[in-house]
Amino acid sequence: AEFLKMMNVDPFAMVSVEEIAPQEEEGTVVITTAEKLFTQYLDLFGKPTREFLKKLVPYAVDIMEKVTIAELTLDRKTEEFQEKQARACTYADYLTEFKSLKIPLDKYAELMPTIK
Repeated sequence: AEFLKMMNVDPFAMVSVEEIAPQEEEGTVVITTAEKLFTQYLDLFGKPTREFLKKLVPYAVDIMEKVTIAELTLDRKTEEFQEKQARACTYADYLTEFKSLKIPLDKYAELMPTIK
């Protein structure tokens, strides 16, 4: 609930998500609340990849944050990215670190993996 507050997401907002629907039923979507999406489906505490950071760039409104996120995906910033990995930075950490991120609720499932 604290995370949703920080991300300015209404926990009761309804969202329709294709990515979390059963694979065997093509064309199905799951309709759930934002709170359930983040607590039961998305792996908020997993370790992000550089690919995740690349996908975040367009959602950063602040130009400095956009540059910082983009730079973390570059080879010359490998060490800095690995330090963050060593400190066990999670998806949630990155999402809350960059305050200017404006991600539509239905896009989170495209950005993050689901809980295994």
